[in-house]
Amino acid sequence: MLARSLELLRVHFLERWNYPVIVFTDGAFDDRWRELVVEESGVPVHWAAYVSAFPESVDGSAVPEFVELYSVDYRHMSRFFGVTMFRHPALQKYRWIARLDCDAHILGPVDYDPFQVLAEMDAVYGHLLELEEMQEQPWLTRGILECVDRYCSREGVAATFLSELRAEDGTWNLDVLHNRFEVLDMAWWREGPVQKFLRWIDNAGGIYHHGWTDYAIRTLALAVHAPRADVRLLDGIHYAHQEIEVAYCDSPGGGSP
Repeated sequence: MLARSLELLRVHFLERWNYPVIVFTDGAFDDRWRELVVEESGVPVHWAAYVSAFPESVDGSAVPEFVELYSVDYRHMSRFFGVTMFRHPALQKYRWIARLDCDAHILGPVDYDPFQVLAEMDAVYGHLLELEEMQEQPWLTRGILECVDRYCSREGVAATFLSELRAEDGTWNLDVLHNRFEVLDMAWWREGPVQKFLRWIDNAGGIYHHGWTDYAIRTLALAVHAPRADVRLLDGIHYAHQEIEVAYCDSPGGGSP
């Protein structure tokens, strides 16, 4: 699965846009498996491990083994991609990164450099799918919008486009940004107010007790802090993740969703 994803990334993106590739794991894979991934994909991967750990505010002994189908290990991964990734040593020298899930595939040539396009737009985030096309599972959202509202009230933050995520009754309408392929301005995500928001979410414990996902956290962080025009739709990328496929559009690097 990973080797195939990397092979397609090489064929459709890296052979034109020669960027380094880092694969994050929880450290569970041996050297031979890593060698096979490189051999089969043809991509000279840099390997990095993320720490599978609870935040200090969460008592690991009280965390349920599963939330729906999501194991503790899965929730460690969600915490990494949603909260702690921005402080990982392997990423500190990079201003821009793109993230691609191991079971996601680039299915056709990418004819523009998304890093350059977003930088020229002064954007902070690029994603696939219109906002309303991807919805969070309702049982994984318990308490998260209330947590965000408490943060905004406590910190005196006027959220930028959080109102777009509210249903008529004030609850979350469950719209999320699809982040199985995403491009991030790491300088923005490392800024003090954004990091403060992420620590607030992390310390609330909802990742472990309710299964708050990294794409929900990503969406809400942007909806609180990012100017709406700085969240951009990445067109022109033919991509698939499990049952979701995004076909080519007409305007690479197009407008905000």
